[in-house]
Amino acid sequence: MKKLYFIVIILLSIMASCSKDSNKPDKVVTPEITPVNSDTSNVLYKKILSLTGCEVKDPKSITSFYLNKDEESHTTYISGSRKINDKNAFWTSKYNKEGVLLWEITIDSKNKEAETSHAYNFNRIDKDKIGLFHVSVKEGSPLSTNLMLIDDNTGKLEKEISFDKVTYSSMSNLMETILVYNETKELHFNPRAGGKIIQITKTGEIINNEKEIKVIPSNEDIVFSNTSFISIKPKLAIKNIFGENVWTAITDEPVFKNKEVNKDVLTVVYENKFTLLDTLKYNITANKVVYVSNHTPATNPGTNPGTNPGTNPGTNPGTGLPNLIIAQVGREYVMADGLTVILNSFTSSKNGSGTAFYRISYTLKNNTPAKKILEGSFQLVYTGTGRTLPQYGFFNFIFPGESVTNRTYEFKELENVPMASLQYVPGPQAELNNNNVYYWGIPNF
Repeated sequence: MKKLYFIVIILLSIMASCSKDSNKPDKVVTPEITPVNSDTSNVLYKKILSLTGCEVKDPKSITSFYLNKDEESHTTYISGSRKINDKNAFWTSKYNKEGVLLWEITIDSKNKEAETSHAYNFNRIDKDKIGLFHVSVKEGSPLSTNLMLIDDNTGKLEKEISFDKVTYSSMSNLMETILVYNETKELHFNPRAGGKIIQITKTGEIINNEKEIKVIPSNEDIVFSNTSFISIKPKLAIKNIFGENVWTAITDEPVFKNKEVNKDVLTVVYENKFTLLDTLKYNITANKVVYVSNHTPATNPGTNPGTNPGTNPGTNPGTGLPNLIIAQVGREYVMADGLTVILNSFTSSKNGSGTAFYRISYTLKNNTPAKKILEGSFQLVYTGTGRTLPQYGFFNFIFPGESVTNRTYEFKELENVPMASLQYVPGPQAELNNNNVYYWGIPNF
């Protein structure tokens, strides 16, 4: 774990020039600073040039540094501390692939108690912005940490964010926000380490969350929103940054061959010994898993909808998958059977004794000019299994101009059995060439 107690650091093992491709910070050790002149022939300039391949300005004033490389843009960043007015201060700089300085910035600490300060933990925020911590130090111990957001094109400081004289050592880059936090070891090691996880916009505004953030995505996790990510270990799960499980896999220890996220679709290919089917597809919206499609590779793309409510309701020609439409409560949707469906409300509750209830209210309209239509029905889709819990009852024909208004139905299941979504299943008059499948997310208890 990187420690804030690295007050003086320098690159140890850089064997090539600034054009070397690498996306990992290199090891650093305490430097041997030699007081020499600042011309280009001096010893320290040559030492830094040989280690980094970069032409550092005024090397005798540099008191610590470490290096980061951007392999996509072939640029190098050297950050650490530079002495100004006989005091070590935050310093960072950028170089092109030839090692020529593009810009640099040196900033003294605003903490009046600080004896020195330095840059720490380089991160790319977006293509035009970088972020570093500005660590203020007294008597060898960190006093406070500020987050510095810097324009990557000009080196101009866009925003300096203060955290009320506490220190932070780690940051995680989400879709549109940044998480600033401390790892557990840092909390034990550093008495000034902040215990909260702070969410910040990429323009530098601190977000006041109603709930305390408790979970940080790791490098192996897949971030797909500002509050949710796919966790791979110890089991496949969708979590949010508030420490809540949104969805977990069918087995505690899934073994899968591959995983990927394309927009709002998570595809997981499992080993067959853990599931009877090869592939699970999950549609994710509003931080919820709202659809689970279990299927084997399609052998007959364009299959017509089945009559069993628990089977795959239809496939999209050329892909073998249905056209999935994430529906919203209160909106009208014209289904494949011709009925206009409105889900008026959808709530979930528990009785405290292990039973869960899912209550829906809906309206069905026949807006066709001359066609009577047999009602379809709703069903709940179980998470990760492909099974469904159907709506039971008597279903009648609805004639043109007629409607069924505010009908209610309550599904009941064990509380510990997770549900993925609510689906409308069209009646037997569904058009065979209409493969639209509508789903609603499960509400919180």
